[in-house]
Amino acid sequence: MIETARLRLRRGTTADIPGLVAALNDWTVAQWLQRPPFPYSADDACAFLRWSRAHEEAAPPAAYVVADRASDRLLGVASLEPQEARAELGYWLIPTAQGRGLMREAVGALLEDGPMRLPGVRTVYATTDPDNYRSQAVLLASGFRKVAEEIRDKPTRRGGSVLFRFERPLHTEAA
Repeated sequence: MIETARLRLRRGTTADIPGLVAALNDWTVAQWLQRPPFPYSADDACAFLRWSRAHEEAAPPAAYVVADRASDRLLGVASLEPQEARAELGYWLIPTAQGRGLMREAVGALLEDGPMRLPGVRTVYATTDPDNYRSQAVLLASGFRKVAEEIRDKPTRRGGSVLFRFERPLHTEAA
């Protein structure tokens, strides 16, 4: 578990299933995401929980539930998935949690924890839809820089074929 001033990044539990289903069936969230199916079911949430906890219990999860520190209520998800010397950052928040700097806080904590749990990873990357300005703002505020525009094999949910790629080193001078 990782805690910040306002957040708790923790393993997902079955108690999170209703929140996952509600959030990922909200088009304002789902339109920007590539992986979760839409519409999203309780079975999809169970599969996500199994995947996120596929490692040993002592190992960090592949994805964290981003929860309110005071209430432990699900606000979103953040993941940092290793792929050899790189890791892919992914995240989303429920609409009522957006615009308050919560994802910047969660991403900052996840990246700070990354060097300890992802040895050998040198670079973190994330992709966004060109119209997802909020996600781009999170990445830029977290030290990422836009490095490429990529053409997707299949269109996004919004019909676009271009994604922006952002990167940053995982190990910073402060790490």
